[in-house]
Amino acid sequence: MSLGMLNTLMLAFAGLIGMGVASLLVDNEQRRRLRMRDRLAKATTPHLRMRSLAFRSLLLSAGPGPRRTVRQQAASLIELVLGAPPPNPRARWVILGIALILGRLAAEAMTDVAGDIGWLAWPAITIVVSRGTFEWLRTRRDSKLLLQFPDALSMIVRSVRAGLPLSDALRLVASACPAPTAGQFQLVSADLSIGMAIADALTRLAERTGLAEYRFFAIALTLQTQTGGRLGETLDSLADVIRQRLAVRSRALALASEARTSALILAALPVLTGGGLIVFNWTYMSVLFEDPTGHIVLGSALGSLSAGMLLMQLIIRRSVS
Repeated sequence: MSLGMLNTLMLAFAGLIGMGVASLLVDNEQRRRLRMRDRLAKATTPHLRMRSLAFRSLLLSAGPGPRRTVRQQAASLIELVLGAPPPNPRARWVILGIALILGRLAAEAMTDVAGDIGWLAWPAITIVVSRGTFEWLRTRRDSKLLLQFPDALSMIVRSVRAGLPLSDALRLVASACPAPTAGQFQLVSADLSIGMAIADALTRLAERTGLAEYRFFAIALTLQTQTGGRLGETLDSLADVIRQRLAVRSRALALASEARTSALILAALPVLTGGGLIVFNWTYMSVLFEDPTGHIVLGSALGSLSAGMLLMQLIIRRSVS
């Protein structure tokens, strides 16, 4: 088998892996959206008998939305490939620049081992670094929002019981809570200052954060403003529910730590073993770096290891969520 045919087969194999990973990501996102829609539908169905309320912006509608422009479609495609970027535009371009530089350096190193086919690592490493960094930033922001949200609700409850209007209580949260909760409620205060209704401002808050707890908060306040009731008791109950959800999530993360440790050990064993063999018996390992067939074996091993790590990470994330 000629070297050109082997390169063609490797390109086809890499393309199949990329299509499989993309399909897994799309399927995971669709399942998450469906679960979110079902949970919100179950939470709001008992209250919809009292009054017909418009929750299309809160419930993720399955119907066709407005037609998007070519620019919006391109932006959504880039977001799907590279990951959802952080809110700060400067951070987006800095992270993408660093990912491109790291991908270029890794591709140049791989071309010395695998030839021209090593340039395929440039887009792959860029995508992996950008997605991992964006996901880490988003997870850290979401964790802070969830941890700070019960205290923000308690502050709203105390302000309402002290006689302040709900809009002033929201502004108090924007000025007294730490970041990033303060920034989100500052945007709510800005919406209220230009005359937007509280229900619409809270709906925009839930859409910006993308968290189920903020959607529950928006739905509870929307129901309260339209049907009446004791707002303090409603928010107290919601704060207790969120604290219980955080406790359950912390327990799930603790139980999943064993699986994460096992995955890290399984991923580190081949790397440490290979590094030890390179140091103590270079003649035995030099075939992987000097022979064309060894290049294929080494590339296949790295691809299998990466695919296994990705699958284990997806399984652990699915079990935690």
